[in-house]
Parts: sequence; structure tokens; C-alpha cells
Amino acid sequence: YKTPEEEAEMLVDLFGYERGYVTNLQKVQHQTMLGMAKLANRLAAHFCQVSFIYRPHPFERLETYHDLLEVRNNLHLVKTGTVDGWILRAKAVIQRGCSTAIEAGMAGVPALSPAWIPAAVNMPTAEKASLQCESEEEVIQTLESILAGSFERPMDIQHRLGEVIDEWFYRVDGRAHERV
Repeated sequence: YKTPEEEAEMLVDLFGYERGYVTNLQKVQHQTMLGMAKLANRLAAHFCQVSFIYRPHPFERLETYHDLLEVRNNLHLVKTGTVDGWILRAKAVIQRGCSTAIEAGMAGVPALSPAWIPAAVNMPTAEKASLQCESEEEVIQTLESILAGSFERPMDIQHRLGEVIDEWFYRVDGRAHERV
């Protein structure tokens, strides 16, 4: 909810981060945002019959994306509701260093990570739960297999996802209330 300048001052003054670290962090975050918007535009153009929801973080301004995302009937900028509802209706989640990869995995939805787009902060758990795509073409091929119903989550990702869930959530079995 702050301008980049206000955010930088807060991170330096209130949280004690080094100014150089904050400057680099914001630079990489901006590159990530541009890369993800560019990918969304290209995927929406390639898959004209598929609806794409571009969902910023709750603290981000929608206006930031108005000039980045192309106006297309199948590309929607949405910040309404909680992310779980969008994940449950998704065929795939494309994210970069975000916990939505874990949530998608828990919901049985494949999470793709466009590895060529820089990530400001390394989030190993999200990366473990995601299929790492090294190129835009690999994302397209993977989405084609997901949409065709022929995609199978690789066993190593399934195993790593299970480790992340066990470590962070224990089990997704509907019995947490009993353990509490």
C-alpha cells in the first residue's frame, strides 16, 4: 500500500535492512513483475480460448498492472476474494517464488515456476512444490498437456511437495481438529 520510496524507507528505518539490499530487492521485484506480466500477455495470446487470471498480492495496487497487461477478453486482472477460490478453479498456477505453489499442490493443481524470470527472494519450499520451467516454450508445452488432460506431475515433485506439506502442515487429512 506504499510507494516504492515509502516501502524502501520503511524497510531501512523500521526493519533495519541495508539500503543497498533494499534497492536491489526492489529492482529484482520490478523485473519479476515485468516478466510475469509479459508471460501472462504471451500465454493469453497463445491460448485464446483459455481464461487467465492475473492475481496480484493483496497489498499491491491494481493500477500498477494496467499498463503492463494487454487488454484481452481472456486475460483478467483480479484481486477479489481469497486466493484459495481461484486456485480451486484453476487448471494450473503460474507463480515465481510464492506460497501459492504449495497451496496449489495441496489442492491437486499443478504449479509452474518460470525459472528464467528472476525471483527477489529465494523461497525453497515454493520451488520444491513447483515444476521448474526453463523457457516460455516449456510453459506452453506443459500448459498444453495440462489442458489436454495428459499431464502427470513428476514423481520427484510429488515427493518434494509431500515433504513440504509434512514439514509445514503435517497432513491434509481433515483431522487437524483432533490433533489440536
